[in-house]
This record gives sequence, C-alpha cells and structure tokens, in this order.
Amino acid sequence: MHYLRVLLETKPRAFPLENVKGLAYKGKNEGLEFLREGVKEVNRRARTKYEVHWTTLNAADFGVPQNRERVFLVASRDGAKFEFPTARFGTDSTRELFDSGLEPYRTAWDAIGDLDERANGDCDTPIDESLIVRGKWGELLPSIPDGDNYLHHTPRGASRKYPGALAREKT
Repeated sequence: MHYLRVLLETKPRAFPLENVKGLAYKGKNEGLEFLREGVKEVNRRARTKYEVHWTTLNAADFGVPQNRERVFLVASRDGAKFEFPTARFGTDSTRELFDSGLEPYRTAWDAIGDLDERANGDCDTPIDESLIVRGKWGELLPSIPDGDNYLHHTPRGASRKYPGALAREKT
C-alpha cells in the first residue's frame, strides 16, 4: 500500500518494483494482483498511463554468481512499452540444448577472484579493519559449508554430525 501511495504522490516518469518470486505463484498471486489493480487506481486518480509489465528473472542469467529469482514490475507514466533484457548467461545444459550462445554462469571466484590479496590475509599489509567479520557468531563463518548459512550450526541445520555452537549456546 505504501509503494502505491508514494507512486500516487510522486508520479515518477517510470518505476521499478522488485519482490520475491512467490509474489507471482499461480494460485497465490494476490500480492501481484493487488499491485496491478493499485496501479490502475493510481492511473484513474492521477490521470497517468502506467501499464505494468512484469516477469520473473534469475540474477544468475545476468552475470550475478547466485541463483536468485525475483519478480520485477516496471511501468512508465506515459504507458510506453517496456522490454525486459534477455539472459546472457546459462547452465551448460541450457547452453548446449539450445545452442544459445550464452556464456556460462559466473562463479563466486569470477566475481571476487581479482580482489586484493590483503582480504585473505596473504600478505604483510594490514587488513582493512572494516572487512573483518565481527559479531557474536563471526568466528563460525569459516566452518559453514559453501552454499549454507548460520543455520548449519543449529538443530535446523543440515549437519547433525557436528553439533553446532549456536545450538549449544541456547542450553
């Protein structure tokens, strides 16, 4: 509601809105429909011509080293058509199956592999203090498997073999 209120009050030339993929799940898209109907009401009250264009995009398809599907809504005040970008990256199977010319998905190493070695502590230059992980559970970070998170160290985590520090702390 607040997004629609701001849209009505400011009437920007164009707007983007990004949200979780679940916003557009078939049979559970009440949120998406609420937004689309809300934009129609903004048009009626503000005499604008916003026409909502929406799709689901995966960040990995655009060079981000993370599978992250999100719903995007875009509209312009004058009703101009919006074309979403096409994917530039894909999985091996997608690339081979469709002979698509897509580049392979990027890895985390592709994204950070050229960072200064000081971030790894591999040189004599002092580490920037702002880069050190702090907080109550910061020391657990190296023990968390790739692709996992701090829940690894809780009863909800994937590892029952290694009872975690977070689970012990609660007792």
